[in-house]
Amino acid sequence: MNLFVYLDLLSVGIIVAAIGMLGFIVFFNNPKSITTKTFLIFCLLTIAWGSFNYLSYQIKNIEIAFWLIRLSVFTAVWHSLFLFQLLYVFPNEQIKFPKFYKNILIPLVSFA
Repeated sequence: MNLFVYLDLLSVGIIVAAIGMLGFIVFFNNPKSITTKTFLIFCLLTIAWGSFNYLSYQIKNIEIAFWLIRLSVFTAVWHSLFLFQLLYVFPNEQIKFPKFYKNILIPLVSFA
């Protein structure tokens, strides 16, 4: 393997660790807040999405890469939902979601 593969892995590892630390630090600062819970889930989905993307172009087996791309798209849908939710709830401590969110948006994302 050449040096760029190792630098690529190092940069992804540092970014994943930083996002994970940021998510957990914010969450443990106020664990009862809907904003910090949503931010933690958003950070974990960002880590999963980035990891699947990285692995999908590093794997040489086409079948495994195809499944990793599918997982990447799957997590991207949930990632975008939780970005929307984070922007909706920020900076509130508690919030009641509208019926549209519970009855239409969540089932639509689950179906996708």
